Amino acid sequence: MVKEGAVQVVDGRVSVPMSDMNALSAYRITVTQAAEDENAGLLSSTWKEMYEAEKGVLAGNAKIVNADWQFACSNRQQVQNHNTGDSFTIDVKAPKEGYYRYDMLYGAATGVNTADPANHFPKTAVQKLIIDGGLAEEMVLQNTVNWSMEDMYSTYIYLTAGNHKITVEGSDSEGKAVVDCIYLTYKGENLLRYCI
Repeated sequence: MVKEGAVQVVDGRVSVPMSDMNALSAYRITVTQAAEDENAGLLSSTWKEMYEAEKGVLAGNAKIVNADWQFACSNRQQVQNHNTGDSFTIDVKAPKEGYYRYDMLYGAATGVNTADPANHFPKTAVQKLIIDGGLAEEMVLQNTVNWSMEDMYSTYIYLTAGNHKITVEGSDSEGKAVVDCIYLTYKGENLLRYCI
């Protein structure tokens, strides 16, 4: 959620000011009738930050690769961290303790051969999500048919307020993936609210 609140209807129209929009994202506005005693005004936006994979600290044989110009990719670069030991690490400063939605944009195209269906065997990639040195999750990344055609992997992580290191490491899975960027969005102290 980017904004929430109540706005006045003027001449049958509603105006919602927006800023810092991401050109590669889609947005939806839901308008419902407010209670009669509700005061007009927008609540402050939810904390959300984007982290470019290529701006992280690379380790092992991880390297920066250029994305295909025909596909959407933030900053036009991705990190190739294919195998165990190949990784990138980003520094995060969490403003509050609680749950954060972790959204990672990636591309995966191992085994793709659309020109020859007899030899077209797309593979799923597995990468490790490591928080402050501990394995948080093994991310199963579905094949996207092209390294630059991206999908989003989403999960929830719990962070205390303050500084953290988030590492994405490759694995020995047959399928491989490249990573574009990571979004973290603060969701609150109670995860059950977001799982229903």
